[in-house]
Amino acid sequence: MLSRMIHAIRRLIEADRQERTAAEKELARVEDPEGLRHELRERNRRLLTWLGALSLGGLLFGLMIGRLYHDEGRPGVPVTPQVSIRQAVETTDGISGQRVFRLVLNLNQPVRYERYQPEGGLSLRLPAITLVGGERSGTVRSATGGSLSWSVRQEGRDVTVLVVRLGDEQAVQDQLKKQGDTWLLRIEAPLP
Repeated sequence: MLSRMIHAIRRLIEADRQERTAAEKELARVEDPEGLRHELRERNRRLLTWLGALSLGGLLFGLMIGRLYHDEGRPGVPVTPQVSIRQAVETTDGISGQRVFRLVLNLNQPVRYERYQPEGGLSLRLPAITLVGGERSGTVRSATGGSLSWSVRQEGRDVTVLVVRLGDEQAVQDQLKKQGDTWLLRIEAPLP
């Protein structure tokens, strides 16, 4: 029992000594303004380092998320204009019931083209564009003995579309319109 009391007294004395030492250190720290400034600067530097790292991490994370959800392609990278043949068919017009030849070209972007229309024909020149899928041509015979010849070919940097009617001088029509992400150049020629 006596030993327990002695241990309890020693613990109280040790706790009192630690409190005095801590109070003396705090008082010495407050009394030493240069040491206090140095300690505050060090603490602020560590805080700013952490805040800067968190800000940079948040910025990078936001940029990654933005790039995933709002990527419109790389700015400044030019898109090469391209054209391909989508359809070349002889069909019946749904409105008039007349037989027509329809040539539809897919374009990945709108282009200005030169149009020359002699009697019974149509010539289109699409400048600075690449033909995808190769050159094609064909002939369509009508029931009355006339015929229609067409061709799509690459000539240097340009693509030439030629539609010529033989034995008939009805007009050949062309129309460029947007459909979804692509543009369609539709050429129609009535067949007698």
